[in-house]
Amino acid sequence: MERHAAISLAARIVDRVHADGLRMGLITGSVARDLADESSDLDVYLYVERLDLAAWSDPRRFEAIGARTAFGVATDGGWFTKLEHDGRYVDVEIVEVSVLARAVDALSGDGSPAGWVVKLAAGVRDAIAIHGHEELALWQDRLAYPDHTATAEVAARCGRLLAPSALFDLTHARGDVLSFTARLSQLLLDVVALLGAVNRRFIPVEDPKWIAWHVPTDVPSGRRRRPHPSWVHDPLDRDDGRPRRPRRRHAGPRRGPRPGCRHPSRAVRAHPPSATHGMTTPCVARRCGARAPVVRPAPRHRTPHVLDQDESARRATGIVVPTHRRTDAGA
Repeated sequence: MERHAAISLAARIVDRVHADGLRMGLITGSVARDLADESSDLDVYLYVERLDLAAWSDPRRFEAIGARTAFGVATDGGWFTKLEHDGRYVDVEIVEVSVLARAVDALSGDGSPAGWVVKLAAGVRDAIAIHGHEELALWQDRLAYPDHTATAEVAARCGRLLAPSALFDLTHARGDVLSFTARLSQLLLDVVALLGAVNRRFIPVEDPKWIAWHVPTDVPSGRRRRPHPSWVHDPLDRDDGRPRRPRRRHAGPRRGPRPGCRHPSRAVRAHPPSATHGMTTPCVARRCGARAPVVRPAPRHRTPHVLDQDESARRATGIVVPTHRRTDAGA
């Protein structure tokens, strides 16, 4: 349902109940959060001073706007009606305004917030007012996330957290896959609730819907930090899509101490003697002709190589042909 069409339909519903002590008429849910698609319902909350169940349970109440009542049921704080209008469903819930006052009192307590309080506060925070704009702003200020409630929420949820590996050993490793999935899901929801408490933001984890919207993943450009390539390497981390080798500090062959050289190199990594392949390299110091074998790691996968007759004879006699020659007159 398009946003302007939803607001127009909600305004027609509000007009039908405006004379019955209406305090606020709000659009909540996916339409208010701009997440609605073709299958989304329209959620309308009507806050009244006092609820008259006999009047609100009349199934013909919204026939004047072309809506058909699918069913109606009483709730803890009011009356819920499911309407059908032009092939779309509209959820209309009539609630006494005293429920908001009870939610404020619950947040003033010492314990963690109940699930219904979090859901109500999140809905009021993101609501669009069709009627009662000033009163909505007042309740949004009163339904804030206080510090003592956040502290109680952290204390209540941190004590029951277990590492995913521990959950795996207790359930999945013993053949109970369903229990592992359920406990892991609850662990993730507890972590999301802790993130909400730290950021003082109500996230209804008791009814987990649109969690990705409640927990945005966008990070400001000034705070984005790229991991060092030695920690995490993305093989396709290039603009052109080609794989790139990870950058490592001090990459390259490790050189051992030079025999007869007054400029020994720093400590080197130990490799098996077979990894040198008989190659030599000059000393890095100036005017020093000492040579030492280049220590290279052995290849992980050797490629079959057929030696010609001259190369076979050189390897059999132990003759090593230097790959680099230094012809410095001062050496």
